[in-house]
Amino acid sequence: MFVSNRWGKIGLWNARQLMFCVGGMVLLTVLAGCRPKQGATPEPPGVVVVPAKVAAISERSTVIAQVKAYDSVDLVARVKGFLRKRNFKEGQPVKQGDQLFLIEQEQYRADVERAKAALLKALAGQKNATINYKRQKKLYEQNAVAQIKYDDAVCEKMEKDAAVNDAKAVLALAKINLSYTEINAPFDGVVGLATYSSGNVVGPGSGTLASVVRLEPARVQFNISEKDVLAVSRQREKTGAYPKTVVRLRFQDGSEYEHTGSITFSDNHINPTTGTFLMQATFANPGHLLIPGMYVRVILESTEKQESLLVPQPAVMRDQLGEYVLVVEPGSNKVARRNVVTGQREGLNIAIRMDNPANELKPDELVIIEGVQKVRVDAVAKPVVQKSFLLDSAIVNNPATSTKPGTKADDASKFDQPRPAGNKESKSGAPTPPSASPPQNTGNQSGDKK
Repeated sequence: MFVSNRWGKIGLWNARQLMFCVGGMVLLTVLAGCRPKQGATPEPPGVVVVPAKVAAISERSTVIAQVKAYDSVDLVARVKGFLRKRNFKEGQPVKQGDQLFLIEQEQYRADVERAKAALLKALAGQKNATINYKRQKKLYEQNAVAQIKYDDAVCEKMEKDAAVNDAKAVLALAKINLSYTEINAPFDGVVGLATYSSGNVVGPGSGTLASVVRLEPARVQFNISEKDVLAVSRQREKTGAYPKTVVRLRFQDGSEYEHTGSITFSDNHINPTTGTFLMQATFANPGHLLIPGMYVRVILESTEKQESLLVPQPAVMRDQLGEYVLVVEPGSNKVARRNVVTGQREGLNIAIRMDNPANELKPDELVIIEGVQKVRVDAVAKPVVQKSFLLDSAIVNNPATSTKPGTKADDASKFDQPRPAGNKESKSGAPTPPSASPPQNTGNQSGDKK
């Protein structure tokens, strides 16, 4: 009985020990399955890149401008009187010297006659004083008269001479006032609305009677930024002369003015309030299409081409430090930042100024145009090179990554500019220039598979 109980206790202990060992082995197996696999690394994010291309482009800048009259004058009354005549049709051209207004002249003609009479009287007194002076002088030289008599004759002659000069001045003023009754056109131009009609009393306090503007030629004033001023100054420092510039105009309806202009004025300081530099160009205006006050767009284009880098516009970003692009460095495929100084837009691309010392982008560097949100600086990326992009309104293939006919395209070909329907390749194999339509997702069509 004792043995049986003893062996029964031993059997129960062995069963419990066996169950504990089996449970521990299961737990270890589960924990081992939850541990991460050694050596597994995440796949680098894929980005689409294009090489920065060098292109010779004409520097061009477009700014808002306003047309100013070459000459403008407000006609005012210099003397008071009734307005007798208005000798023009409002809004019509006038010639220099045409009489536009006539103020009553009777009073001012009478003032002239009275001034003439006063002058004659003064001349008579002057003549009598001169005769007396000569007589007294001769007698004084002979010691026949006293000193005081001679002095009186001298003073009288001086008074009469002054009276003559005063009378002449009064007559001249009377004639000037009479001339003010005729208000004439100071130059060839167009007269505006008349403020007063005939019969009204006008005078110096009446304000503007009408205005006359000269429309030929026309002045166009505009402001350029400090960045453009620095670019022009660097060009002058480099070449010793200001760049030759062609000035063109574009109207609000998009049409371009047929005449080109020339810069005739640049200010001597930058406006401290707006940070802009005032300039003026002069245009021929034979058809009077340029009306004072009209807003237009001035296109400033250099006649000399400058080398710049072209990248697609979406590649350029901006933060507190300025404009920049992200590039993928060759070999390491690490993402790096390049600060840039942008210029004008060329189709779907934007120019990067190579002559600016603040620019860090180099030719043929691979610029990220899609996927920037998936990468960061110093991170590794998987670049997919886009085979071509628009340059000067035509597709320019990158020689280093050009595709072979008949090969399969890579994933970046969907960003290429689509070829318009009906366009065919020339015998040389170069495609004809595409239309200016924006790029569309056309799927994989051509290119090497990376």
